[in-house]
Amino acid sequence: CARCKLEGSDVPNLAAVGEKLRHDLAMEDLTERLQLLQRLDVALPFAMASKARVRFKLAQVAEKSRPQEAMELYQLALDETDIVLGQKGLRNASNIKRRLGQLLEQL
Repeated sequence: CARCKLEGSDVPNLAAVGEKLRHDLAMEDLTERLQLLQRLDVALPFAMASKARVRFKLAQVAEKSRPQEAMELYQLALDETDIVLGQKGLRNASNIKRRLGQLLEQL
């Protein structure tokens, strides 16, 4: 499987993708974090609450500079939250939907 093939390779750490995310993050750093998240999705192709949380944080950072990507990240975070948490994720999902709605209003 794809996950087994990645054993021993430099699979990015989820904590490294989500650490120290700020709204004034440099564009290069944001691009790098998005690429790391994509690599993580290949390495771990299943829904995880922690990946949904990192997607949400990345979307918040990307709102001003990359609104289309932010919308996509919000939608993926919603889907992932729904899969992983089910009913327990309703509060998390409502927070993500609120942010997505605010972003859509701005565009």
